[in-house]
Amino acid sequence: MTVLEFLASVIDSLAWPALVGFIVYLARDQVVQLVGRLSRFKYKDIEAEFREALEDIKVIRGEAIEGELVEVKQEGTITLDELADVSPRAAIMEAWVKIEKATRDFYESIGLERRVSYRGLREVPNQHLRQIEPVMGAYNELRHLRNKAAHSSDFDLSADIAREYIVVASQVETALKNAAG
Repeated sequence: MTVLEFLASVIDSLAWPALVGFIVYLARDQVVQLVGRLSRFKYKDIEAEFREALEDIKVIRGEAIEGELVEVKQEGTITLDELADVSPRAAIMEAWVKIEKATRDFYESIGLERRVSYRGLREVPNQHLRQIEPVMGAYNELRHLRNKAAHSSDFDLSADIAREYIVVASQVETALKNAAG
């Protein structure tokens, strides 16, 4: 192997890593922002997407539904917070079940059939929309995230992210209950 052949093989071996490094260098500000938004990265961006969506929900909900998660523990039961430690997916599903019940109650309070609640809040007549408008964005995003939790075969989230979901879901549930009267 001559010196020129050796240099050609070294350049060939380093071309792709050098190109990737150069691109990362050029986009370093965006990469730093992206990494700062992720608490933990999981397969197929599922946890990263949940974290980002929950942050967006916190912005959407504003002050209209602020508050803390309040759970009443009955004897022999487990709270959603405790369930998040055991199964984050189950905790998210159970938090959504509470929102669904509050949605059905809201529908009933405005004179619509409870069974249309499976469509979410899309069927709410305009005259009743003002009552729940502050939570519509959070409701829709929580519904989307719940669907990911329910249907993604490689779903694996941390208990902390499930707890964030539970807090926001509890606030949406409370707002719907208040709107139902």
